[in-house]
Amino acid sequence: MQKTLLIKLFNSHIDNSNFLPELIHICNNEIENENLIIKTARYIESEWKYLSEDVQIPVQVIAAQLKSIVAWRKIGLDIGRYARLSLGKKQINVNDKRSCNFLVDSLTSKKIRAAKAEGEKGYFWRGYETLRKMKGNLVPDLFKIHGSSSNIINQVLYCMNHGIVECPNNLLESTRKKEISTLHDTYFSKNCIRESNQYLGTGHGHFQGVNLDIKQVISGIGYQIVVYFEEGNENPYGISINKIKKDDWILVPPGTKDYMVSIENFRFMDFSIRISNKFINKINPIIKNIEKLQAQVEKFNICPKIIIKPDKRFKSETVISNYNNKVQEMPLPTLCMKEDENIINFYGKLGENPEEDILKLIKS
Repeated sequence: MQKTLLIKLFNSHIDNSNFLPELIHICNNEIENENLIIKTARYIESEWKYLSEDVQIPVQVIAAQLKSIVAWRKIGLDIGRYARLSLGKKQINVNDKRSCNFLVDSLTSKKIRAAKAEGEKGYFWRGYETLRKMKGNLVPDLFKIHGSSSNIINQVLYCMNHGIVECPNNLLESTRKKEISTLHDTYFSKNCIRESNQYLGTGHGHFQGVNLDIKQVISGIGYQIVVYFEEGNENPYGISINKIKKDDWILVPPGTKDYMVSIENFRFMDFSIRISNKFINKINPIIKNIEKLQAQVEKFNICPKIIIKPDKRFKSETVISNYNNKVQEMPLPTLCMKEDENIINFYGKLGENPEEDILKLIKS
């Protein structure tokens, strides 16, 4: 019945102003049925390209948010239990700059509290990114149909939901001072770029500056590429390329940028902490002066010259590096974590000095 309604809607050619409300109504009717919701999301992911251009991105965001609701529910988060789909000002954390998140709290008691601004306690819709973010990392030779349909540029790469768990009391002051971020969730909507033989990724990441990112893979398989920089050199000093899977912990050191690539059903959660200057060298030994390095940050706003594509012969992936031989392979620092530890519990247990707690666990 659900699929019949979806097919009818997608083939109806109704006015676009009515299409999204009708789609949301169909999804909300079955929001408690996880298997049906996943099937609905997959159908949307396979059919969005046939819709008019102005709804192609919103429907992909809806599909990604549906899958996120199911994932959050499975790990016991309130946002998964109480979130529903909606349009307009009823949405949690309406943000005109970031477009619609389509999430609404189903309870009047407001179990899901919105943040006033990015980085503050509460839920914050960080938005989505499309294929435009990978512009400097696309390989035309890997496209199956050269110069094919223009709407591939509307393919949504991933969605970012911040503050997905309530900020613990012990971290309220550190969060207010921007010493630690809220907990973030990033979900990749697909694996390969449409009409291409290239895996999709995050595009050029942000420069870490004095921050250390702590990430854990929640589902699927991916790659993390970390690029190291040094003062006075526009070219990268070194790179670290690691294949990662569910439950793996990874770090992004200060003074670097990382680039995440989705291989299969890839979702990760992360938070960042500000590292004092006196400890930065412990995590990233090539940094001599973080202030001077930060002053050169504009030079690093490029995509890593690393491409990952499927290798069907060996049911694996091929990693292509276009860096010269002078770029060193760098070992990443690691976290010494208990085998069954997860990032949600770990984040919630941090003390009033989260930097100190983290530094005790880092093995360089």
